[in-house]
Amino acid sequence: SMAVNLRPPKREDLLEIDGVELGTAFAGIRKVERDDLVVMKFSPGTAIAGVFTRNGFAAAPVQICRERLSNGDEIRALVINAGNANCGTGEAGLSAARRTCLAVAKNLNVKPESVMPFSTGVILEPLPVEKIEACIGSCITSLSAGNWLAAANAIMTTDTVAKAISRKLVIQGNPISVTGIAKGVGMLAPNMATMLGYIFTDCAIAPGYLQELLSAANLRSFSCITVDSDTSTSDTLMMFATGKGAAHPAITKSNDKRLDPFREKLNALLQDLALQVVRDGEGATKLIQVDVTGAQTNEAAKKIALSIRRASPEQWEQLITRYQVGDVVPGVITKLVAFGAFARLPGPVEGLVHVSELVDRRIGHPEEVVEEGDVVPLKIVRIEHDRHRLGLSLREARTEAMAGKAMAVCMSRRICVDLYDEIVAL
Repeated sequence: SMAVNLRPPKREDLLEIDGVELGTAFAGIRKVERDDLVVMKFSPGTAIAGVFTRNGFAAAPVQICRERLSNGDEIRALVINAGNANCGTGEAGLSAARRTCLAVAKNLNVKPESVMPFSTGVILEPLPVEKIEACIGSCITSLSAGNWLAAANAIMTTDTVAKAISRKLVIQGNPISVTGIAKGVGMLAPNMATMLGYIFTDCAIAPGYLQELLSAANLRSFSCITVDSDTSTSDTLMMFATGKGAAHPAITKSNDKRLDPFREKLNALLQDLALQVVRDGEGATKLIQVDVTGAQTNEAAKKIALSIRRASPEQWEQLITRYQVGDVVPGVITKLVAFGAFARLPGPVEGLVHVSELVDRRIGHPEEVVEEGDVVPLKIVRIEHDRHRLGLSLREARTEAMAGKAMAVCMSRRICVDLYDEIVAL
């Protein structure tokens, strides 16, 4: 399954940032044999800013990063793992995150407090910290200023396309670069940035004003998007300014006119990254942009736009009145992802068939069983009121069909079912 009109970034289009090096490695945290560990190293004096999840159950790495930022610690490195979010893991999770920071600090000869940890992936599972510790050295050995695409690929979980972008500008005759990478997919809703996003520049900006810039730009980009109306426990957007790219005097005032072109480029870059995240959202088949004009304030416009983009709880409850757990109904497979298949039922109502609910055997990918566009019988196994989604099972629907308790199994568009025309018309 491909993202909605989103092409992978090209390595040559991603600009190096003086003062930033990146390295990746395969730690085996997840099943896919692809790099899943990233270390980023910064030059001394790098300014940082951050925006974090508003979810009350913030993951262990988020708690530590907030602490580092509020303490004003000088940050010299990041360590990011994909495949495990280290969330809902209590004190053990905090200890594991600190251990990863310590491993990076020892290898780079910096203080543990100068390392920020980040994790993304499944929740409620212990972080396999030993695997991470074993591969930190490999990450650091591969440190390079040009590893943006490798890093963008390594932080992906169920994303189908890496997300990265660069922009150039000039301040007082000096060329300045800005590069950002992100990963997104589901559990993405307003009030935060993306699940993980990192912005880097060689511009010289004092930390306080960098935070102002990031917070304002976030409100105009990531905080205006939604995929499934949930706010993740790991959402983080970070920005780093090394000040190494040019000889311009540092920007230390928010009304400095030199900030204007930088602010413009930053806003454009974040809005582009935010749209990339939505285009590759879990189950996304369409991208809808809502433009509001005539509102008295930006906040009012945002509220109006967000009221349009999804069904209210009352509307959702009305839509699913026709369905009950145990029903077997026809659905159209709309998107395949590594962990399952999204489907659309009459209503329209969205549902997810987890990979374990597709067939009575272990499979590598849902495409072994179904294709996008297939019309199949699906049994409703749960109604997820909080996510406005149905939990579905093709496996159980087939079993009941074979027992004569449900409609005949239909695996192709050529086979008609009672509600086929209604589904296809949605």
